[in-house]
Amino acid sequence: MSTILVTAIGALIGQGILRSLGQPHRLVGLDRAADRYGASLCAACYRKPGAESDPAYLPWLREMVARERVEIIIPGIEEDVFFFHDHRAAMSDWPAQVVLNSPAAIEAGRDKWLLHEELLRHQLPAIPTTMPTDWDGLCDALGQPPFIAKTRRGSGSRGQRILHDESEWHRHRHLLGEDFIMQKLVGSDDGEYTVGLFGYGDGTSSDLFTLQRRLWNGGTWQAEVVAADGALKSFCADLTRIFRPVGPTNYQFRKVDAQWFLLEINPRISAATAIRAGFGFNEAQLCVDFYLAGNPRPKPTMLRRGRCQRYITEHFEFA
Repeated sequence: MSTILVTAIGALIGQGILRSLGQPHRLVGLDRAADRYGASLCAACYRKPGAESDPAYLPWLREMVARERVEIIIPGIEEDVFFFHDHRAAMSDWPAQVVLNSPAAIEAGRDKWLLHEELLRHQLPAIPTTMPTDWDGLCDALGQPPFIAKTRRGSGSRGQRILHDESEWHRHRHLLGEDFIMQKLVGSDDGEYTVGLFGYGDGTSSDLFTLQRRLWNGGTWQAEVVAADGALKSFCADLTRIFRPVGPTNYQFRKVDAQWFLLEINPRISAATAIRAGFGFNEAQLCVDFYLAGNPRPKPTMLRRGRCQRYITEHFEFA
């Protein structure tokens, strides 16, 4: 029985990881608060003692990992991915392995402008993108509106604003801060896809697992398993060759007619990981196979076709 630490068990990803693993693993949870639904899925649960920026946090975490005999740490939110990535050297001699993607994939997933530059450098299709300027400069760089303002760092639709004309640009400009990019708005919500794979670190990966999805509040609300066409497979193969992902990786796309456009890279387990596991693409178990079972090229098994819809339910803890 393996002992696995999952962070951010109050988040959708963390809870999805716990639900995907289950028996026969011993699951330990970590979160900012102890009263989370995810705690009910764990054999033990810990509350973070303070901010990650506190110098005492990393020693505390190492001591807890050693005490619980944790063998593998799986980050449940991208902030933890970035924290562990920034502390790779300090964690290199820990008794547990950390599920972390390649530095190139993490940096591309962390910074949309860096990702855009890499796409251009490798002559891959890229959404017209520019740094903030005046309205005329935006039109020169991006063409005709609508445009979309995106935070330069951060995944999903957090902080995004769609701008249709100059008056909206002036109205929202002061709300955007300084750390954002501007893009041409391409496609529609109905043409959004998420492609999952397990990277082997050498520029190759498992087969693709593709979901066409409908979003609600930035997350996947409905999803249908679809087959990737040749153009999408080729695009993903190029991305994997360039960024050499290690472990669970997600490419987010929009399709416009026959053209695929990359929205972002998520160098972590997907927020739709419970959906993926239900169809047989169990990212968390693939991590266990890769890091603990000594399988250098784990593959998902028993992939199924179908649709999934999320719904809201309740979790009770009676006194």
